[in-house]
Amino acid sequence: MSHPFPITAKNSQPVPSFLERSRLPIEEIRKDPFKLTRQRSRLKPAKQEERINSATQVSVDVTRCRNISRSLRKIAEELGFKVWSTPRTLGICDIYWQSHQIENFHFFYKGGSVNKFPQMSDILRKINLTRALYNLQSLFPGEYDYYPKTWFLPQQFHEFCADAAYEKRINKEEKKNKKSPVYIVKPDAGTQGEGIYLIKDPHDYVIPKSHVTHAVQEYISNPFLLEKTKFDLRVYVVILSINPINIFISKDGLARFCTVPYKQPTNKNLNDSYMHLTNYSLNKFSDTYIHTDKLNDGSKRTITSVLDQLAKLGHNTEELWTSIEKVIVKTMLAVMPELQIAYNLTIKSNNKVKCFHILGVDIILTDELKPILLEINANPSLSMTFEKEVCAGLYEEIPSYVDKYVKQPVIRETMLLAAPRHKVSHHKLPGKRKTIPIEELTGYESLFESDESEENFLHEIYPGSYEDEFSHLRILERVASLYQSSLSINETMMSANSFRMFARKCCLIHQSSSLTVAAIDILYIEIQRKWTDSQSDCQTKLSFQAFLEAFMCIARRSKLRSPNVLEMVQNLLDYCEANLQYSSKTTLRRAKLPRIPVRHNYRQPSSRLGKHTPCPNSLDSG
Repeated sequence: MSHPFPITAKNSQPVPSFLERSRLPIEEIRKDPFKLTRQRSRLKPAKQEERINSATQVSVDVTRCRNISRSLRKIAEELGFKVWSTPRTLGICDIYWQSHQIENFHFFYKGGSVNKFPQMSDILRKINLTRALYNLQSLFPGEYDYYPKTWFLPQQFHEFCADAAYEKRINKEEKKNKKSPVYIVKPDAGTQGEGIYLIKDPHDYVIPKSHVTHAVQEYISNPFLLEKTKFDLRVYVVILSINPINIFISKDGLARFCTVPYKQPTNKNLNDSYMHLTNYSLNKFSDTYIHTDKLNDGSKRTITSVLDQLAKLGHNTEELWTSIEKVIVKTMLAVMPELQIAYNLTIKSNNKVKCFHILGVDIILTDELKPILLEINANPSLSMTFEKEVCAGLYEEIPSYVDKYVKQPVIRETMLLAAPRHKVSHHKLPGKRKTIPIEELTGYESLFESDESEENFLHEIYPGSYEDEFSHLRILERVASLYQSSLSINETMMSANSFRMFARKCCLIHQSSSLTVAAIDILYIEIQRKWTDSQSDCQTKLSFQAFLEAFMCIARRSKLRSPNVLEMVQNLLDYCEANLQYSSKTTLRRAKLPRIPVRHNYRQPSSRLGKHTPCPNSLDSG
């Protein structure tokens, strides 16, 4: 009996698979078993054209960004990009745009650029941001005076009470007319103004029932007012890469106004959020909130319109904007060590995925026009609409001209920056974008025509014009490198064994000094307990900020200590890096040489002082 499906044919065409044949009637298969093969061959030119397009056309996946997917899709299509309507789970996409923080980056193992850096939301939480700024403030006191004094509650409640009492006593002794200070309480992980309230006495702080921590700051009671109203500035910042560091700032942003005229905080108006809080998510419910299509009017305006008003009042707006840029650069450099650690530990070296991130930096101006950093939003709203109540319980989305004017160019130029250069060079985009050879692409400015009438909306601030001025602030990146190199395999935080191994490799343990093995272990436990706020739980490992505090303690105890904190840290860094380099060379040399018996008269390197000098540098030298 002959087989119904011949194995070979005249043209030696491949036989369709069983799954493909099962989809056709059996009569058609018996008559022409190669029908599907010919059908597939007709589709080859189209597929080939699709492959060519995928090699030259930028593709964007916006399926995981439902809140602004329509706006993203429109912007990408205007740029000539391919927008996928289904998640790209199998193929490679050039840009993945997500709404929220990404926990699992293994999905993007094949490549592409993701609009979120790992752990960015945690790094920019209020308490963690405060610690990062305070660390650099201890090294460079004059550089970080733009952030309000902050306490962490309930952990630092007693310290907060003591500082508040001291402030009152000083004002009373010096007979100052200064009013009693006011404090603002913010949830550590809070967003959109939720849970924020003002207090005048530390005992007015409401201790939460759950494990919620708060950042309590000195309230800026002397803000600069326009039309007798308090306002803040939302500036958009794009971190394009962290190695090397590449940061852009938007040339325009949003000025968000309160909806009630400002007055000094009193017991009567202390709870008036429409007067003291500038959050749009709160003020939009006010009856006096003004939506308008004008850029220089209403409760939400552009920063450039506010600067124009200040210029008409006789203020130097160029100097003000430069000071705002400097605040942003110094703040980004403060969080960069933790961001680099999170990126390197989350995204392995063999992974081709890249990251970029849009941040919202909130700044308020004092009555002397000094910019004060309030907070940084890791997931700023990029929505270009607002809700309007048509009738009771029924809302309609209305386009916001001010939001579109600011946010659309931010998204557009961020996409251009994140897109692969070899694909961008093949696009002939509308407007000021031009087609240029790939070899002429030398930087961001080369992607646009030099048209003075239509400037770029994003401006590079680092490296840019501030690299030479603030490069010295990157000293803690060296500490981050020590921290990361001391972690064990698959370890994201430092354990006690890793901390002890770090001390050994850096030759910090000496029997003749206070830095013994026991002292290193005790220091680890003390720092760990302080950061976990638990006297019994010793399982939590050290984060980078905790390790940095331990590093400072070692610097004070060692013979490298100095009255200057910065000099002390630099000396210890040089010492540790030299010993780690010596240790790595010794390990490499031992790995290459054949194993031989150890001679008894051979003096093996040891880190114990008083016997022999093990390393090129020693804590006793000098």
